[in-house]
Amino acid sequence: TSQDVFNNESLYESTLVVPLIDRDTWHVSATTGSDTTGHGTPEKPFRTISKALYRSDDGDVVHVGEGTYNENLVFTGDDVSVIGAGPGLSIIDGGDNGFVVTYPELSWVADYRLEGFTIQNGYPLSEGGWETAGGGGIFIGRGNLQLERLLIKDNVGSFGAAVWSSSGDITMNHLTIVNNLNTQSESSAGTIYLNAGADLNILNSVITGNENDDHATVLSFTNNDPNSLTVSYSSLENGLNGVESGPQSNNNWTINWGDGNIERDPGFIDSENGNYGILATSQLINAGHPDSLDSDGSIADIGCFSYASTYSGPEWYVSTTGNDAIASGAIDDPFLSIQAGINLASNGNRVNVEAGTYVENINFLCKKIVVSI
Repeated sequence: TSQDVFNNESLYESTLVVPLIDRDTWHVSATTGSDTTGHGTPEKPFRTISKALYRSDDGDVVHVGEGTYNENLVFTGDDVSVIGAGPGLSIIDGGDNGFVVTYPELSWVADYRLEGFTIQNGYPLSEGGWETAGGGGIFIGRGNLQLERLLIKDNVGSFGAAVWSSSGDITMNHLTIVNNLNTQSESSAGTIYLNAGADLNILNSVITGNENDDHATVLSFTNNDPNSLTVSYSSLENGLNGVESGPQSNNNWTINWGDGNIERDPGFIDSENGNYGILATSQLINAGHPDSLDSDGSIADIGCFSYASTYSGPEWYVSTTGNDAIASGAIDDPFLSIQAGINLASNGNRVNVEAGTYVENINFLCKKIVVSI
């Protein structure tokens, strides 16, 4: 019922009608959005990503602002791109209630893109659950999927801790996959689980520090259609031997171990407290594909975070009072480590080191540079 200005009640029920608007771009905000009064515009965004997915159609793009979205997303099979503000800024939290993101198994093949998010707190709906009941970060039933600039962390899965794919065609570019946990044995579970003809291409990505040291980084199910895996310009813990606990350890997939792969300590800023940005000393810096660039114009760093300095040399500076987490390397903002100066320098540059003791083992990375006091 409703009341007028004199408190007279009527049986009229007021229902807000949001106009149906034909558009191909939708907006979501955790701070200013509303699923009740929002239209999906920049001025009146939705509050949840799920609402935007419900309203979207083939070819649409959903832009998601900064904030935490406590949802378990289920895509509808439309060709939709969902783009966040960046990992650590736009966070999708599954609330320990199944997969955080689900691309269902359909009778047709849809094209999807998911970019610029943290994906966290997926958890199995049932112990030993299969497919959608198995928990973890992302479930891919079927589809062509581009995963870009994602931090996938703190997920628990029965067979696939971070990603489970059945017959999907997936590209992972600039992903950081860390601190995920499997509940099943190492013989049947991995950080990434491939099944039923899945085709996975990993590029410019780091997969490390997941809690099951004895589990494979990528595991292929031994039955169903064969799977395939291509890895290049990436850093996977234990390298090729970390894939299925050894190269080609079953005959149900093809492994293409491409160029540029490294096995290094990623050099996270503070992994114990969940900061997976990289230090200036990290060997992931400028280790990505030569044709891919970071925002500072240098060759891309591996992983979802880059160390993008606002300074470009040619003189770089190192001091015992410097900083490797946020410094630019300029004379008034020096690095703490000699390796940081080497990492950011280009051929022909000079790294100027203040007098002092630096406890490190430096690698010149085949660069034609000068390091001097």
